[in-house]
Amino acid sequence: MLSGGVFLAVQMTAVGQPVASYDLTSLDVRMFNAHWNRLEVGALIFDPRPSRAPTLFGRFTRAGDTWYHFKPEWLNLVEAPEPHALRAAGFTYAYLDAHTWQQLSPAIRAAWQDACVREVDRVENRKGDFRWLVDLRACQ
Repeated sequence: MLSGGVFLAVQMTAVGQPVASYDLTSLDVRMFNAHWNRLEVGALIFDPRPSRAPTLFGRFTRAGDTWYHFKPEWLNLVEAPEPHALRAAGFTYAYLDAHTWQQLSPAIRAAWQDACVREVDRVENRKGDFRWLVDLRACQ
């Protein structure tokens, strides 16, 4: 019983100092602080890392039936995330990072410059990493 009380006392000192998950960066935390639960209800966010967008924005993604079984149509979109195709699949927003951007073909990168892609927010660091939240609702 005493050891439980000591354990609780140690844990209580950390309550006021939340720590992000190991797979989130300071850029993701900045997006979380700016946009958590602020996108419209029913927004569907495309993120090649399917657990990240719901964690940061409090909105759904349509990646799979479970955390471990991804839908084939989602996997196809990850391979070629063209904004109009994402919108046709029902996504209203996309959340991209520098790693994803670097993997895109020149044609797919060019599609992200279309006028229908509206930047909501972008955060960067000095190392060249970034996070980009875009609105796809105008992409028909």
